[in-house]
Amino acid sequence: MFDTVFQDKDFALNLEYANPYIGLKELYESGKLNSSEIAPILIRPRVSAQVFVDQPDKLAPRGEHDYWDETWGMLSPNERRLHVTPKVHTVVQFRAIDFGMEDCRLVFTLPKLGAQLEDHASFSMHPASRFDVFRLAVERPIDVKKLSYRTKPKVAEKVATLQARMDGDTLIHRFTCPWSSLHVFEVACAEGSECMVDTWSSQNATYGVNLYQHQTI
Repeated sequence: MFDTVFQDKDFALNLEYANPYIGLKELYESGKLNSSEIAPILIRPRVSAQVFVDQPDKLAPRGEHDYWDETWGMLSPNERRLHVTPKVHTVVQFRAIDFGMEDCRLVFTLPKLGAQLEDHASFSMHPASRFDVFRLAVERPIDVKKLSYRTKPKVAEKVATLQARMDGDTLIHRFTCPWSSLHVFEVACAEGSECMVDTWSSQNATYGVNLYQHQTI
């Protein structure tokens, strides 16, 4: 084994988030300042990746919509996929960042069936689909390059069994989310459900599983 001056390639995953909100907690707790009203903030998943029940060692797909541009090279569009069937689960990861916005609501956001969607967005779903949603036990961000059904984090708890309505948001789970906290969930078909959803978000269309942070100060 050789010594090296270089950090392990994954060392950044273990770094803590530095607190940019120095003194704000103490300021609001002092009662000398009244907070302004802030609308809920939409957080899109940093990861929305598929794992395969019948192929437990198959790695989650990456870069499915990447494309080559003659001027700029390989481009990765800001797109996310939610794909769930009895054999396909989706793992989503969020980081709650904002100070004083620590009341979080996990939601499905889906369009109408047959709605006109912008380029690269798509949607199909069995209307009778029912879903189980689980919180996964994590202490650090998941590594998508190594993510499979076998390697995904263990289930910590089931947070919901529900049907997702089309044309809007469906609340999945409400929970406390301190700033910088990490939250990972797994979406699967409920047992016995004729279940299928497959939707791609685009740069502007936020379909799939999202998170809203609500004001707590």
